[in-house]
Amino acid sequence: MTSAQQIANGQLTPFVLLDVVLKLGLVLFLIYGSAYLLKRYGHQILNFQVSKNKPDQALEILQVQALQRGVTLYLLQAPHSQILISVSGTEVRRLSEWANAVPHTIELEADIHEAI
Repeated sequence: MTSAQQIANGQLTPFVLLDVVLKLGLVLFLIYGSAYLLKRYGHQILNFQVSKNKPDQALEILQVQALQRGVTLYLLQAPHSQILISVSGTEVRRLSEWANAVPHTIELEADIHEAI
């Protein structure tokens, strides 16, 4: 008979109680241990880094616009794109993404306009 069946039948003995407490303790340990490990090492496991030491991988906030109570738009500069996200109390949503213009293309267009 399992611990749950013994408790349901009213056969609560010290051994059954100890068994239930140990199993609950193990589950809570696994939950909190996993949360700690993800917080401590998650960025290394998921290969996600935003660091001041590596400016080519950093995100930069270009503009912030509050829309309504609790909802804000952020325009972010990533290494190769600009990203528009909305942030609320319950979610972060990517709204749009634009690839950066190639600097040489901009210089060529300026040279063409000067030549004309």
